[in-house]
Amino acid sequence: MLTMESYIHYIRQKHPEITRDFPIHVITEGSANIVLKVEGNEPWIFRIPREDNPAAALKMKREQILLTELKGKVPFIPQIACFSEHPIQYIGYPWIPGRQLFPPFFAEIPLMDKEILAKDLARFLSVLHEFPASSFFPAEETKSSSMKENWTNYLVSIRHYVFPYLNDFQKEWTLQLFHTFLSNERHFVFSPCLINGDLKPEHILVNERTYRLSGIIDPGLMIGDPALDFGYLGLGRPFQDMLLKHYAGFQDETFQTRISFYEKTIPFYGLRYGIIYNHHKAFSDSVQLLNEVIAGH
Repeated sequence: MLTMESYIHYIRQKHPEITRDFPIHVITEGSANIVLKVEGNEPWIFRIPREDNPAAALKMKREQILLTELKGKVPFIPQIACFSEHPIQYIGYPWIPGRQLFPPFFAEIPLMDKEILAKDLARFLSVLHEFPASSFFPAEETKSSSMKENWTNYLVSIRHYVFPYLNDFQKEWTLQLFHTFLSNERHFVFSPCLINGDLKPEHILVNERTYRLSGIIDPGLMIGDPALDFGYLGLGRPFQDMLLKHYAGFQDETFQTRISFYEKTIPFYGLRYGIIYNHHKAFSDSVQLLNEVIAGH
């Protein structure tokens, strides 16, 4: 497996006009990607799929193609300026300034500015969800029935990795949550579309002075349920209502129910990540979040 020094050395060799003598450091190491930042007057971001996650490489290749297609058509997305597939795969783009929309920062934003921010975010989602992208994906991934299979498999994964660390009450609550959702076929009667798929607060950048949306980073870009892009936000019902008010896409009869389900699944991402990658803080934070979700249920 390549070292971090190997990644940095290769990028310096390939892009001396960008890297020069500027420092390069790791800003995140997620389950799918390693993210490097090149400092300087005009910083750059390089994202590299993890070698121990084979699916991440395929996903990045698709992301590179889609972001190129979406350029100039969908606002707020990264503008890919360079990429490589061999011997080291990565995509690179100019750094997008802004502060991540974590809850403490979100709480500081005045109500009127939250409304404007909701309009910006709704515009991004409305345009993204309308973009015709099914031709970029295998036919089986564009059917709503495949979404049910994905969530069924996700529950299997949770039972395998996470259940050994949960108490009986947490396990029972989790099974009830998933079985209630999966057993209702109406939850899978929707038109799949291009979605972000990973629209969490840490992937939303906001101008600290104006509170306007400045960019969306690390987009998942997949065919899926448009309600998923509202469910992962976790910024409270009032902001969700603002967002839905300005959203131009179709909201079917179970749209809100699906959002509620997706919101409740947020802790399981951190639990799986913490267990698989031995990240103790991610695991402990997610256990606390799971207990809060259960208590709020």
